[in-house]
Amino acid sequence: TTPSIRTLTLRRLLGRPEDDADVQAARREMAASGPIPALLIGQTERGNWADERSYYTPKYTSTHWRMTLLAELAADPADSRLRRGAEFMLADTAVDAAQPGHGWVCFWGNLLRYALYAGLGDDPRVARITDRVARDANEAGWRCRYNDELPCAWGAARALWGLAALPVEDRSSEVAAAIASGLGLLLDGDHL
Repeated sequence: TTPSIRTLTLRRLLGRPEDDADVQAARREMAASGPIPALLIGQTERGNWADERSYYTPKYTSTHWRMTLLAELAADPADSRLRRGAEFMLADTAVDAAQPGHGWVCFWGNLLRYALYAGLGDDPRVARITDRVARDANEAGWRCRYNDELPCAWGAARALWGLAALPVEDRSSEVAAAIASGLGLLLDGDHL
């Protein structure tokens, strides 16, 4: 099996503690074989990947997609390469994150998740992305210009993945409302 899947199964499904011998063995294997080391090949000193056209393309091999996968596969969040990738993304998207408007909340939710996963929760750029995701939910009703201005369940799911990574005590009333709205859209079909 994939080392990440084994680790996540031991931790999340079987409830084994982090210091369990099987968990530790699986974590060592995650760093040595499987998709995580393969995903980290080619990262530059800036934090992006050498073979990309932009941080988003080509899809699934550029920085954004690799960072999303590394967080989903539970790569070691203390690995400096994850932090470097998240730092690159925060820097490269800072202007876009500050722009008015809505849409592409799936992207911002993913970025929020891996930036938080890499330990950047105190970065003011992360706060701007959190605000943007909450605005997309609360003011735009999950509508997305890439989805013909209809509410986007995929965007809500990815945004919730990011918002769920925020510590409960750090969630503003706007974030709490966005979470409730996203759950309403996904579970009840209610997005108002």
